[in-house]
Amino acid sequence: MNSYGGTETFTYALICELLSKDHDVDFICIKEGVLSERIEREFPQVSVNCGFKRSYDIALVNHNVVVDKILRMGIKTKNYTNLSWYSSRFRKA
Repeated sequence: MNSYGGTETFTYALICELLSKDHDVDFICIKEGVLSERIEREFPQVSVNCGFKRSYDIALVNHNVVVDKILRMGIKTKNYTNLSWYSSRFRKA
């Protein structure tokens, strides 16, 4: 993505807030662009499309294609919140 929309702005603000509360954050995106580049530049402690754990306490997901990518990677989560639609496809850790 070459510009910011509502999802990108919300995602950036959410990452900022989670980091300010000392949470570990990883960022998975389908297509890298201005947001992933900014996250890598401003938050080197955030893994962007690499170095993921096998399971997470929570996954905040925005698109079904990301859910599919996470499932194909074998990543499990104890809890999840899908920010745009509900899916029961996540396997519980």
